[in-house]
Amino acid sequence: MNKKIFYVMLALVMCACGTQTTKEDNNNVEGTSQADSATCTKPDSIAIDTTSAVVSQKKPDSKKAIEQNNVIAVKFMGYFKDYARLKSSNNYIKASKVFPEIASREDFSVKTDGEEVYLIIAKFDSAKVSINELTFDMLLNGQDESDGKVLFEGEANTPYLIKCNVSDTHSDINIHVEYGNGEIINYSPRLSLQDGSVITSQTGIQEIIFK
Repeated sequence: MNKKIFYVMLALVMCACGTQTTKEDNNNVEGTSQADSATCTKPDSIAIDTTSAVVSQKKPDSKKAIEQNNVIAVKFMGYFKDYARLKSSNNYIKASKVFPEIASREDFSVKTDGEEVYLIIAKFDSAKVSINELTFDMLLNGQDESDGKVLFEGEANTPYLIKCNVSDTHSDINIHVEYGNGEIINYSPRLSLQDGSVITSQTGIQEIIFK
């Protein structure tokens, strides 16, 4: 056989084998990519399921939010001159849905000359609740905050609306609660001069948050 023809035929055979090998290699690579892709989708699915589970967990509503281990829950309702204006406010509408009993009342349980209105509730079944006058002289002389004239006596687990605080710098009422085994807590609701939020830094006091 002519050498030239032989080498041409050999070259054609080698080219055909190389093409076949390349195709097989490509097929192997594609198969690996598909397998890897299928493997990668599993963690994504798990992540979505986990996220869904977290999202589905409901936050506690306002009523459950005050069932923590505190003695007094308080909510600043706003500034109001009279009960009628309070009843038309958004905070009152929300409060009456959480505490329906306040909707049947026609006036504040306690009212001084101030215009800050608070919703308060003592949360222990055995608690004894009283609200007394707290004067500037009492504060100046270091007198016990519960020594003032008693303005109101109430029950535990019952919400009350009070209007108070002529001054921005101090409260003019004191909420006195006896609970448990003779334990006592005194709380005078007032607002922070820095940001206007109700002060609840005292141990045993919790703010009511309407969702």
